[in-house]
Amino acid sequence: PSNFDPINLVICKLPDSSITSFEFHGSSKAILNFDRCEFLTKIPDVSDLPNLKELSFNWCESLVAVDDSIGFLNKLKTLSAYGCRKLTSFPPLNLTSLETLNLGGCSSLEYFPEILGEMKNITVLALHDLPIKELPFSFQNLIGLLFLWLDSCGIV
Repeated sequence: PSNFDPINLVICKLPDSSITSFEFHGSSKAILNFDRCEFLTKIPDVSDLPNLKELSFNWCESLVAVDDSIGFLNKLKTLSAYGCRKLTSFPPLNLTSLETLNLGGCSSLEYFPEILGEMKNITVLALHDLPIKELPFSFQNLIGLLFLWLDSCGIV
């Protein structure tokens, strides 16, 4: 509705919607889900969402860009971009609270993102079905990793 003010919105789930972009301000957002939003082309600056804990944009077939601010959300626990086939790069990550990262099925992703600091809380990393050939030296900063999924990946 025209009088809707999302300033206090905590959870926003818009899977399968026709949105092309989004912009949220305010520190109350905890969960954003844009799975299967076929017209979403960019994940914009999310630095105004410091309390974000879950961000999911799986199967966004038109997604080509993710803003660097996503890599500095220090309360983020889950980040999932599964199946974003047009995504060629992902910003550097310094996500101290991150537990799960899923980049599987991003078949145009040219390289794994740089890890800018120790990420001791990450336990699950899915990189299956990626064309990347090697992992960066900074991969060693994923010190809490328990599950690594590299099936059908170009990494040798």
